[in-house]
Amino acid sequence: MEQQSASPINVLHAIRMTDKAWRSVSVTTISNCFKICEFSMSQEEASEEPLEPDMRLEADWNKLQNTE
Repeated sequence: MEQQSASPINVLHAIRMTDKAWRSVSVTTISNCFKICEFSMSQEEASEEPLEPDMRLEADWNKLQNTE
């Protein structure tokens, strides 16, 4: 059996992997988890419209990405 050497993972790589994993989770999966935990929203509270991004957070994220 061939062994593969482990490549080092830094914080940025870990963040990117976490982001990729989170984005691969479907809306249905998240909804089912909330139902199992007995969290629910009425139809009036649930909105299909995306929330406005926090501009300061977006600026900080862009700075972080440009520090490689």
